Formats: sequence, C-alpha cells, structure tokens
Amino acid sequence: MKMKKFFASLLATVTALSCCLFSGCMRIEWAVPKKYGDWDGNYIYCENMRCKTTGEDEERLVEIFEKDGIKYEVKETFETEYVNDYVYLCLNVREMNTEETEISCLVRYNIKEKKTEPIYFETDGFEAKKIYKVSDSFIVLKDGEKIFRIDYSGNIINVETEDLYKFEKVGDYLVSFQNGRFSYRTWEDVTMHDMFTVSNNSSGVSSSYFEIRYIEEAGQKGFLITARRQGLWYYDLLKDETRVLIDSNKVCSIVEDYIVAGSVTKKTFQRCVVTSSPPFWTRSESWYTTSYIMATHCSLYKIKLGEDGVVLEKYYDFNGKHLEKDFMTFIVAFDGKLYFTAEEVVLENVSISKEGEVKFIDYCFDPETRKLSRTNSDIISVKKSKEWLMKTYGVVCDKYIYYVDEMVYDTNKWYLYWDSDKADVLYRYDAISGKTEIMQFMAREEDMKNAEDLEFRYAKSFFEYYRPFSYESKFTVKSY
Repeated sequence: MKMKKFFASLLATVTALSCCLFSGCMRIEWAVPKKYGDWDGNYIYCENMRCKTTGEDEERLVEIFEKDGIKYEVKETFETEYVNDYVYLCLNVREMNTEETEISCLVRYNIKEKKTEPIYFETDGFEAKKIYKVSDSFIVLKDGEKIFRIDYSGNIINVETEDLYKFEKVGDYLVSFQNGRFSYRTWEDVTMHDMFTVSNNSSGVSSSYFEIRYIEEAGQKGFLITARRQGLWYYDLLKDETRVLIDSNKVCSIVEDYIVAGSVTKKTFQRCVVTSSPPFWTRSESWYTTSYIMATHCSLYKIKLGEDGVVLEKYYDFNGKHLEKDFMTFIVAFDGKLYFTAEEVVLENVSISKEGEVKFIDYCFDPETRKLSRTNSDIISVKKSKEWLMKTYGVVCDKYIYYVDEMVYDTNKWYLYWDSDKADVLYRYDAISGKTEIMQFMAREEDMKNAEDLEFRYAKSFFEYYRPFSYESKFTVKSY
C-alpha cells in the first residue's frame, strides 16, 4: 500500500513538472501591471522621437526640414545628444522627391519652440556620424577615426591630428598622462600645458591608469587626480599650482566625493594543488608560493570644498581587526551609504605550511553614524536594486525619477534564466511620496498578441532604441 502511494505521489510530481515544462506554469498574466500610473504632464524624448510618459501620442521630432530652400527627409538617425532644451541629432537625409544620394548632417531641435535648425552637412569626406562634444561656441564630431570641430554656421574649424583616445575628456578640457607626466589642453588651443610629473611606481602596480575629477564650484576650478591609483593631487587651474593631498606611496580609489587611501602591501603565502594520476589514481599534493598585492591600513576621506580650497576630511580609519584588509573596492548607494567588498589574505597552518587564500567580505558604512558593519548586501546585489538603477540611469523631471528595467516573465524554459522572456518596463518614482509606478510595459510581440485581454501600454520606438544599463543610449524627460 505504501509503495502504491509512493508511485502515485511520484506520478503526480512528474505530471506537474511536465505541465511546467511543456505548457508553462508561470504565464505573462502575473507580470503585466493591473494598473498603470496616470499621465503626469511630462514627455519622453528619446533618439528622434517624443511621447507622453505613458507611451501615448508617439511622434518623430524631425521628419522633414528645409535648408536654403531645399527640403530634406530623414532616413536614419545615427546619434542624439541632449543639452538643456535642445536635441542634437546626427542624421542621414535625402532631398525630397529625388533619387539623390543620402548624406549625413547635424541638426539641432528646439524642444520648446519645436523648430529644427540645420547646422552642418557632410563635406570633403567628413560625415556627421557621432557627437563627441557640444559647447556654446562649437561642436566636435566624429567620423570613424576622424575628429573635427565645427562652428554653428557649419564651418570646419579644425581637424584633430592627435589621437584623442590617449586623452580623458574632463569638462572643457582634455587631460593626458604620458610617461609619468600630466598635461592638459583645451579644444580651442591644441598647445599642451604641463601640470606635474609623478615618479615611477615601485610597488608592483605598473599600469598608466589614472582617475580624474573636474571641479568647478565654490570658487574652485581644477583637477583632482590620482595616478596609477597612487597618490592624490589637486591641480588649481586658476593659480596654476599643484597641491599634494595624499602622498604617492599610498594607493587611492575615488568614488564620487569619497576617497579610500591605503598602504600597498605584498602578501606571500602557499597554495596546495591536489591531483590524481592513472593507472591507480594516486593522490599527490603540489605546493607553490604566490604573492598578492593589496592595500592595507586604509582610511576613508571625503572631499570638501571651501575658501581654503580642496581639503580632505577623514571619515573613518579601518583599524583593529580591519587593519590588514583592502577596502579599495566600494560604491555609494542611493541612500548615501557606502558598500565595500573588502579583501583579506587569510593564513592557515602557519606553523607548518603558511597555506593561505584571499577572502572577500562585504561591509556597509553609514556616513551619518560613521559606523562600519557586516552586511549581506554585496556590491553586485546593490547594483541590481531599483535604487541603484535610479541613481545611475534615472532621469529626473520635477519630483519624479524615471528609469527602465527588465522584468523576467513566463517561459517554458523556466529553469534557464537566460532563455526566459523579458519585458522592458518604464518606472516612475515619486521622490516626495516614495511611490513607484509602472508607466510603460512592453513584452515580446508574439506574447502580447496572444494575450489580447491584457493591457499593454508602451511606445515601441522608445524601447527599440533605449536599452537598460547602457550609457550609450539615452533619454530625457521634459514637461513640454
């Protein structure tokens, strides 16, 4: 009797699993919102389109425009850039009612006045394919490897001869770090101006990587720089002078207004590799010595600006049991808290073999209480939160923050996440009430056709162009 009950139970389980596998237990019904957020009077601008934040009233910004009495129709949009109330668009166009060859151009669309101003048409092999920099007096365009600067009359001012990939774009400046020397130039003046030189690094970190922050507020104008993640300097553009904020024998990491500095330490320990060999699969151990370079004796600082210039306020010393841990990897979350993934070399059997391994431990630091505590929220999980999406990719308009995320829904392959179907979802967060609502929801086209009784609300061209988690695709929101 017990055996019959067992097989009956087993059969029911197999039948249920089969239903999940072949018909799909979780269907799209649970994912589609029962209610969407009401229209707030705002509009989304994305690529060459505009729609209400609800996805309704979708329209193209620039379809036809006129230049010198000739009408052009838009065939393709290469890139867009949003600056204040303007949308700059690199387009492929053709004269209307002709079979003329398509040409590239740059136009500027005034959001408030809904007018299109043609700025540049390709000439002498210089096509308008990518916007590199927009200024009040000039625009820098990129065509393959060619980078050129134009004025608002469409004249080419100059063509760059330098390889700009070796520069960092910072504000209105281009900063270079070559052979230990920092220098800068402007777009208008190609003359390089030396700032300071750093000595070769002897700690084992040999890359030429550097971090830089442009500061122009509180009467300050300059660059905050760390080279090879070692040392911290502030170069004052107004006074043409350099101040050392952290010595070059320290390793630094800058995230927003926070800096962690520590001493470079080389940890040496042994690792054991166990292998088995035929024909008798005899077990053998192989020991090898390895070294791990990390930062220890770390401290946390915050950047402060004032009449005395740029200063660092010490927020926390990672001492005591944290003294030998590396706290260089961290992020600043939406609520202002800092999340660290600390590294620690842990030695075992020290008296015999000095066997060791690198362990990773997650911590949270509250700047208000200045307390550090262990946390189950690692950096990866924090970056998956809606708060992080709002902070990193969100677009602010009035009291609202808009952001796009993906939602996994019904699939017959429920056991494979990467084979799941995903919907694109536009969320709206109310910064005053703290309420989050879904404004648009677009699932796979076939699924939406098969679920006619459900309400799908979206602007198709918005989701076709904008991809979540990408700095390349952008959108903006305006109240007009």
